Amino acid sequence: MLSLLETTQRPILIAMAVIVGSLWGCTTETNIRNAAPEITAVGPVTLLDSDQVQLFVWIRDHEEDPVDITVFRVDDAGVEMELDIVGGHLTAGLTTSKAPTGQAHELIWQPEEVPNEAIRIRIQIIDWNGAEGSDFTSEPFVLSDGLPAP
Repeated sequence: MLSLLETTQRPILIAMAVIVGSLWGCTTETNIRNAAPEITAVGPVTLLDSDQVQLFVWIRDHEEDPVDITVFRVDDAGVEMELDIVGGHLTAGLTTSKAPTGQAHELIWQPEEVPNEAIRIRIQIIDWNGAEGSDFTSEPFVLSDGLPAP
């Protein structure tokens, strides 16, 4: 048989543990990190009759935050030039999806002249919560041949 002291201490200790646990649980801040967005694919890329280039960019973000992108063409020598995106969804405030393939966005690029040599497309991405994704670089391709859909 438990003594009187033991039977009164046990409920008091349990009550104190519940109070301390509830106070700690309510005041502890939970910091959930913002996952970086990513370009999952580029393609198809098509040279249009107007000498404009239609390209599709696929964007994934776990939180589905809007993103801004900067798009470059990279030539065989590694020289980069930012693309003049004149149509499509443009490059700011693009919607995203948490689906593995991401959300597709059409971009229309107006090159000063259509290059005949192989190029690569490089894209920088940042979401509206400040998370910067890794740069994406496509495989080399010639614009007249295009780049297939992913």
